[in-house]
Amino acid sequence: MAVAVIWIFIGTTCASYWRGGQAYMACLHYLVAILGAILVTTLPWSDKVGLLFSYWIASSCHSFPFLPNFH
Repeated sequence: MAVAVIWIFIGTTCASYWRGGQAYMACLHYLVAILGAILVTTLPWSDKVGLLFSYWIASSCHSFPFLPNFH
């Protein structure tokens, strides 16, 4: 939970700091989810901790780019 709160704070802060920051942050958040999906498909079944971590990354990062930006 704390990681999600920090990730949301960093994403909204960076999105409001740079011009076009929402697009950059959306790409960054999707790249993390894509990395998790790649890890899920490529890790061997014997690496249970790695599979759990990569599944957690892939499933928890997909909705963050849709956070509203209040200016």
